[in-house]
Amino acid sequence: LKREKLQQPKKMTTSTFIFIILIASCFASSALATQKGIGFGLFNDEVPLSDYQCFAKKNFTFEADIIYAAGPGIKKASAGNINNAKEAGFTSTDLIVLVCSYDKSPLVVAGLIKANLVNNFNGTIWVQVSPGGSPSKDCWGGSNQNLGYVSDLVKDLKAVGFDTGIRSVRGIWEIIMGSANSTTDDISGSKLWCDKIVGEKDSCQFAGL
Repeated sequence: LKREKLQQPKKMTTSTFIFIILIASCFASSALATQKGIGFGLFNDEVPLSDYQCFAKKNFTFEADIIYAAGPGIKKASAGNINNAKEAGFTSTDLIVLVCSYDKSPLVVAGLIKANLVNNFNGTIWVQVSPGGSPSKDCWGGSNQNLGYVSDLVKDLKAVGFDTGIRSVRGIWEIIMGSANSTTDDISGSKLWCDKIVGEKDSCQFAGL
């Protein structure tokens, strides 16, 4: 993924930091390969419909909002953001989970997400595996613990009805999971959102994804 800062449109009413997501070819879903998208981070304020309409006029059609982060927990504004994005004409609304193997159990996390989302959510929930996956310190444990946690979270999210994918890159996966090949059936059967690294041909080849 290539991220670029975006100046706020004149009609923007929120001070939330916004970034553009230009979906690269390494994104597993070819349907999203040419879409421009936005994300609003961990801020809890709901983004007004007028802001989404402003971006829609500039041909933005994809949103990837953070729904949960280990430590801070649920971002309750996400449900409203999804509704506003859809009403503004966005065709894709996905969510990101910032995970940590020392957080609440995967089953609890999946339940919290399910309880705080609108029933009409039909996007993908991306489980982000990264060193900065949470504001909390000492976020990750041993490689087996980490792999088990992520695998269980993917399984539990799928069990409550969510289309689920992994967001990471090979080098980070190696550090946290012990090997680029570390995987489980639940992980390898998921989608992949990879931040492709220029000059590294295999940055998106790991975990059987």
